[in-house]
Amino acid sequence: MTPIAQQIKNSLSLKDFDPKPAMMRMAPARDAVEAPPAGARLGATMGVLYEMERQVWVVLAKRPMTLRNHPGQVAFPGGRCEPNETFLETALRETEEEVGLAPHFIEVLGSLSPVYIPPSNFYVSPFVGWHDGLPNLTPSPDEVSRIIDVPLQALTTPDCIGEINPIGDWRFPAYLVEGEKVWGATAVILSELIARLTAVDFFTRM
Repeated sequence: MTPIAQQIKNSLSLKDFDPKPAMMRMAPARDAVEAPPAGARLGATMGVLYEMERQVWVVLAKRPMTLRNHPGQVAFPGGRCEPNETFLETALRETEEEVGLAPHFIEVLGSLSPVYIPPSNFYVSPFVGWHDGLPNLTPSPDEVSRIIDVPLQALTTPDCIGEINPIGDWRFPAYLVEGEKVWGATAVILSELIARLTAVDFFTRM
């Protein structure tokens, strides 16, 4: 494991770290960080990280407008758990299906706090994985319309945070990246990851 990957892994297992303030900073509603209702559907995501040009990047995928759940949104690779499948198995399977990255290329570093998504009634368990170098991705055209690689450090700047109003007059916080607005569960997960990395001085050491 590289020293950078080890730092990230350490940030995911910090003792006495409260993730809720960071999650709420980008949450559309308090429901996102609370326990899910009975009968919520279970899912998992994988945040694939890699180092390039002395920065750590995260792989995001834009959903096609043809999908029933969250069309057009930018998200981590992920999806619904199959019967008798663990959350991690789901995250790895969906990553391979959506962006063509096989599990043996991913070094799993740990997990982040689960997030509840009220509109689709999903309770999502996010994982963080490391890829050695720039990944060679083959996105599925049925599930991904665009791959978006984002340097994590860019998400720490104030001008990277804006708003989106997808439902009437309601305005939600969003990350502004590559001409896209990253909001909802993906923004919540990213916010916790950024907070954890900041807590271990990750960005000042890069």
